[in-house]
Amino acid sequence: MRSHKVLNITQPHVHIQNTFQNELGISKILAQILANRGIRTVKEAEIFLKPKIEHLLDPYTFTDMHKAVGLVKKAQAAKEGVLVFGDYDVDGITALTVLKETLNKMGLEVSHHLPKRT
Repeated sequence: MRSHKVLNITQPHVHIQNTFQNELGISKILAQILANRGIRTVKEAEIFLKPKIEHLLDPYTFTDMHKAVGLVKKAQAAKEGVLVFGDYDVDGITALTVLKETLNKMGLEVSHHLPKRT
């Protein structure tokens, strides 16, 4: 028995599409994607499309970030190896790669583990 999937498509935000298209020189499709993400102003769209370092969130808002940094510094000082776990999707593999390269540049010997995809 086959199940049928229902695709719900958000109604277009014509005003936002037109504004973004005129002000930012982007397509109506991209403008609608931004609107679907909750972006409503040209300023918000510019920040999303052309991010700057000052727009990033403070990494210390993550739970236990101070503890994690301390563990990395401790491993670095003791010349210990580090094992980094990732997950098997595009952002997981990308994050794993960036973290591994960063830790390597800090002089740490880094191994990684990705779960088997089943």
